[in-house]
Amino acid sequence: MPLTENNIRDAGIATGSLPYIMAGVDNVLDAPLGVYRDGGWHNYQLNEDYCPGPEGLTLFFHYQDRIVLSWMDKPLPWRKPSKKMLERVLQIYPSEDFIRMLPDQRLPDRNDFVTFVDNPEERFRRWDEVSDKSEILGTQFLEDVESGRIRNMVRPF
Repeated sequence: MPLTENNIRDAGIATGSLPYIMAGVDNVLDAPLGVYRDGGWHNYQLNEDYCPGPEGLTLFFHYQDRIVLSWMDKPLPWRKPSKKMLERVLQIYPSEDFIRMLPDQRLPDRNDFVTFVDNPEERFRRWDEVSDKSEILGTQFLEDVESGRIRNMVRPF
């Protein structure tokens, strides 16, 4: 549906309405009749053709090596998008060596809000440290592209 001044508020609220936790939004203006809510339980990450059309590639920067089909698939490592959906996708994610450089040797995540509930300054400090170190990834990526080394780094899903 097209977003307009008349429906953007309801559409925004609907995208944050978590199933089983919050009520959805009834009958968003200019959308088909129904209840609208966050689709994250089903479409946690892209679960569609990443590169529609007859040619081209999609460059997909991601925080991990695994693409998860839906929220409920997170603990099921054997659930994967179809190979057809990924045949023209180049996924880029941090290496294990990079992850080992980070605080607690992991990326920050939503659990940090609980872990550091009494120390938000530490959560901010860790986030800033990871952000600063992430510049390494961007610099390395550009060097790999410009030098042509990127060709030797591509592996099938």
